[in-house]
Amino acid sequence: MPEESKNSLSANSPRTRLQVARERSGKSPEELASAAGINAPSYYDLEWVDGEIESGLPLGALQKLCAEIRIRSSDLFTNGQIASPERISLDDLVTRIKNHLEKNHQAISEFEAKIGFEISRCLEDSSSILEWDIECLQSVCTELSVDWKLALS
Repeated sequence: MPEESKNSLSANSPRTRLQVARERSGKSPEELASAAGINAPSYYDLEWVDGEIESGLPLGALQKLCAEIRIRSSDLFTNGQIASPERISLDDLVTRIKNHLEKNHQAISEFEAKIGFEISRCLEDSSSILEWDIECLQSVCTELSVDWKLALS
């Protein structure tokens, strides 16, 4: 694909942004797969299958992959800088979830039913959020009324 076409596609597609960033870094798909702790065919799916980054990759693996090519995870999902300078850490996200539950007199099971994901482990161990995928993060953040991209590194 001509470089011009790739760059214009990169404005619209996380998978294409990933491919462009990988090529600019000089890394092979196999190197990135290894860095992210996934197999090479799974990595190729990230570059070639729409939605695979969002649903087929834990946030922790996404962070490792992006660190390897020296970009922020949020760079895959934006056309530039995120408007807000605020960032939401894992601990901050857990605090927001707990506050939401308390404010709405809601059990974690009700919250999970509403978002469609099981997340209760994060209330005790914020690092378990790294096992979520983008779709889970989006669902949680939508319910909390926060921009999910602020929770990406």
